[in-house]
Amino acid sequence: MRGFDRKRASESREARRLILGLGRDLLTLRETEDVLKQACSALMEALQARRVAFFLRDRPHGQIRLVWGCPAGVGHTAALLEGRVAEGLTAFEEGGYWWEMPVNRVRVPAPDSEAPFELLVALRAGMGLLGCIALAGRSAGRPYTREDMELLATLATQMGFALENATLLEAAKREAEHGRELAIARRVQEGLFPAALPQHGGWDFAAVCRPARAVGGDYYDLFAPDRGHVVVALGDVSGKGLGPSLTMSAVHALIRNHLRRSVGDLPVLMGQLNQHILESSSPDTFVTLYVGVVDTADGSVRYVNAGHNPPLLIGDGGAERYLSDGGVPVGMLDGALYAEGSATIDPGCTLVVYSDGITEARNRKRDFYGEERLASEALGLRDRDAGDVLDGIISSVDRFAGGAEQADDLSLVVVRRLP
Repeated sequence: MRGFDRKRASESREARRLILGLGRDLLTLRETEDVLKQACSALMEALQARRVAFFLRDRPHGQIRLVWGCPAGVGHTAALLEGRVAEGLTAFEEGGYWWEMPVNRVRVPAPDSEAPFELLVALRAGMGLLGCIALAGRSAGRPYTREDMELLATLATQMGFALENATLLEAAKREAEHGRELAIARRVQEGLFPAALPQHGGWDFAAVCRPARAVGGDYYDLFAPDRGHVVVALGDVSGKGLGPSLTMSAVHALIRNHLRRSVGDLPVLMGQLNQHILESSSPDTFVTLYVGVVDTADGSVRYVNAGHNPPLLIGDGGAERYLSDGGVPVGMLDGALYAEGSATIDPGCTLVVYSDGITEARNRKRDFYGEERLASEALGLRDRDAGDVLDGIISSVDRFAGGAEQADDLSLVVVRRLP
């Protein structure tokens, strides 16, 4: 018996050494997989457990799932116990560090891959209960002692913080990578906007796009496909973020390619855009879009408005007209047909093309800026050049918002024919 006691004491000291050493090692680990892998092998060696598994809670849904197990082959059997493990986690919510799973008290020798789990140890950290360690019986058939459980409780606390730190670090890495991707996407998107606006005698142009996020879904373009025409386009892709910005890039390319070849049939262009978006995008993606071709000689405008906010045409004497002819947003209805509208920008007139980020801007009282306020502001600026009109409208929107967060992309194009 004395020899047996000495052997047990030696095993206990070795177990303590291994577990405390593991606790120190956990401070240096930065990956969740490394934490689980090292803890699994150390626990099996220190406590001679026949099986070890780790169950963690899925934070968004609170569901328990098996994330690691050893030896190989544990996974399938352990996954079948997730309901029983959830029962143990419910007990942990009320306190305590370990929970003995209800098993048949008659111990039947079983292969290591089939040994039943007997003990759960809570994994906690700053975010609360993370999950648990599940331990099968020892290979020598001995029960876990009080000292074993206290060691496990200490280790579980250190392991919980190591797992939490690894999770936070992994999240930070993902955010950094996502930030780099967004920065690239923003540079690409900014490269799509015209670097220089058209220069035509007797005409003045100004444009701006201010995304609500790192990348936006608004699109505008101003370019001269030939010496006698200027294309004015402005659109708004449904949604926000990276996906809409990619759709916007495709719209930009299709419009430029089509109108550089011919400034002819705009309804045909809209039909092609509609079919392209239907075939290449998700069902909830569509684009409200205005495309107009200005004849710089006589001021005539041919346009199609596909469900976009109607641009505002302000006459020299203050009269106003909205350009609304067209059809439904592109990408919304298979086989949609579009009608072409026409107007004339006379000398002294101004065309204001805008996205709903202007009219649907809100103040802290949740009031909308609205079309009437836009029209009033534009009328008051009708004798100014295009840059002053643009700056005046943007400043008016910002004053109205009064510091409220910009909820949507804000885009504005001003075309003025000089008196």
